[in-house]
Amino acid sequence: MSYLIDAIEKNIAPFVSGLWDSVLLWRSVALALLVVAASAYIHRGRVRGWLLRQDTREHDKEVFRRLASVLDEQVFRDVLGFLWDTNSYSDRQYDVLADARDFLGLGDNCFLRGAVQKASSLFRASVDSLLAFTSTNFFWCGTAPDGSSRYCLQPRLDECLEGEGTREQEAEYDAYESQLHARVKSARDAFTRFRAVIKRDLLL
Repeated sequence: MSYLIDAIEKNIAPFVSGLWDSVLLWRSVALALLVVAASAYIHRGRVRGWLLRQDTREHDKEVFRRLASVLDEQVFRDVLGFLWDTNSYSDRQYDVLADARDFLGLGDNCFLRGAVQKASSLFRASVDSLLAFTSTNFFWCGTAPDGSSRYCLQPRLDECLEGEGTREQEAEYDAYESQLHARVKSARDAFTRFRAVIKRDLLL
């Protein structure tokens, strides 16, 4: 080991020492740093944009994580499926939709990336339209299995009531059902698009 150290001190140290004291070396280093600084200045817009994109991505990821703590994706899809299949919902199912809409309506929960916020806004608008329709076109029809109140599509021709209505009432029911299904589909499609944008832009 001592032989190796002696060899380094004898053969390499003088060379390194010479470089350390070389004016040419420090001029080269200074020139290289100057080139780096000039390049950074010339491309400062791109550098700033890259840093900003990283900041906005982290912000938007945090917003989506908070949304995920409020809205379970599978539960949301199940509520839409239940609405579609039965033309009815419970208070608790309504709250699933309302919580998602209300969360996305808060200023602190806006996404900074334009494409993500646009998809979020469309999703929220579709859920809001669905909730507005259910609030004005459904009536109380008993208690749901989860213990909360149940609401059914008007007029009173669904399975929770006995008998059938007139031909006019059945036609009216079919018209309301078509409107409901259109809004359910809109909410489902908007959520699918929103989720696809989240996956593409935020890698979540």
